[in-house]
Amino acid sequence: RELCGQRHSRTSAPWAFLLGGLAVAVRFSALAAWIPLGIILATKQFTLLQQLLYPIFPCAICGLLGIGVSVLIDRLFYGFWTLPLLGNLHFNVLQGLGYLYGTHPWYWYFVVGLPAISGVSMPVLIWNVLGDGPTYNEGLLWILVVVYTVLHSVSDHKEFRFLLPILPLICCITGTTLRRVLYGRSKWITRFTVLLFVVPNLVAFLYLGMFHQHAPIAVNQALVKEARVTALSSSTEETTTSTLSVHYLMGCHSTPGYSHLHTSHPKTPSNTTTTTVKFEAWHLDCSPTCRTTSTCESDAFALDPVR
Repeated sequence: RELCGQRHSRTSAPWAFLLGGLAVAVRFSALAAWIPLGIILATKQFTLLQQLLYPIFPCAICGLLGIGVSVLIDRLFYGFWTLPLLGNLHFNVLQGLGYLYGTHPWYWYFVVGLPAISGVSMPVLIWNVLGDGPTYNEGLLWILVVVYTVLHSVSDHKEFRFLLPILPLICCITGTTLRRVLYGRSKWITRFTVLLFVVPNLVAFLYLGMFHQHAPIAVNQALVKEARVTALSSSTEETTTSTLSVHYLMGCHSTPGYSHLHTSHPKTPSNTTTTTVKFEAWHLDCSPTCRTTSTCESDAFALDPVR
């Protein structure tokens, strides 16, 4: 709202940048969105002093508080002090090893990434720029989208998911553009336009969420089910923990890891045993170390699985 010139409670911006700090703690590249946002909001303050102080508070102070909250959460769950974003920063920026996981040309986000995540919104975005032109507030959103995309284009390693944080901004631009285009039109044209957006997105949602590349998840579901049955049939004590070793002879990062490999069968009236299965997963090596020094196990297996 403040970005669009709407004045409201002064507590909104501090809370927003607190959440921004949490986002940066998850992935430091979120700074590519939050720093331009802070600069834009600073320029919209009334006095020069407010403009100079705004990057300090709420931007920097509340952002650091958000990172501090993340550190406390990590301390609670890991059991020791850690700041994971430093590892991400060290690997991708200081060492520049992101290229080990694939590279794309600098313009890839503009010609492939943005159209892919925008989907059916892409024609509306093109009309917004080349047709009637963006409004002032839409222009501010475009600044965030373009700056974020340009900064991410510096890295050789690019993925669609890296652009997902700007998808809400794209949706906002699309929505306001459609409102202008459809203003004064008949209700049938409006409904038909809505269907043009809803139906393709619903089909994509159902297909991608339920069928596309479902096998890697189904494999782990089958393993968990089998482990549960085996543990229950072999347990003799009230509380038992069994260990199951799983060897994945598959490509690098083919299946989700421990997020899907866990099971616990609590006591019930018909079952007086609490059974927990501990999974020990082993994967073909495709670590950055082997990628920089030798042929990885995953690559060797792909070339000659029998051997």
